Amino acid sequence: MAADHRRKILSAASTMLRERGIERASVVDLMQAAGLTHGGFYRHFDSKEALVAEATTATFKALFERLEGRAAREGQQAALNKYVAEYLSQRHVEKPEIGCPIAAYGAEVARESAVVRAAFRDGVDHLLKWISGGLACRGEERDEKANELLTLMVGAIVTARTMGDRTRSREILACARRRAESLAR
Repeated sequence: MAADHRRKILSAASTMLRERGIERASVVDLMQAAGLTHGGFYRHFDSKEALVAEATTATFKALFERLEGRAAREGQQAALNKYVAEYLSQRHVEKPEIGCPIAAYGAEVARESAVVRAAFRDGVDHLLKWISGGLACRGEERDEKANELLTLMVGAIVTARTMGDRTRSREILACARRRAESLAR
């Protein structure tokens, strides 16, 4: 039962952190979203910081499981191309709660504790390595392109979300997709 409650809390936190960000995801709201009372929070986590770090790790883990499964079925390069297309979509702009944690609350992480920053950094590093594996270029160029591709995608989503205008958002995404396609070759 305790393990089930912990999974529910982590699932709710994963969604809420991407939807609201760290600051606006309160313990009370997280526990309510998990269907539990806020009084039980500290039976599962020492602090909100510990929850944010663990939820971040779990969010990235779920992403990698999906990406690696796709790569096993379709090949690494095809999986990367599909990931880029899904990432740079209007759906991702409009539904941060199901999307990338980097675009959703990455800017807040810089002001968080070392524990949260380490969990986030580990996820980003793993994602960069995965992206790099899907690129056709060699060695150093591959790592550089992976960095460029990820920052392009994150920046495009963050910028498109700020527009408040679907037409402008779509223009930003289209421009980013064109550049991403040239990088992903």
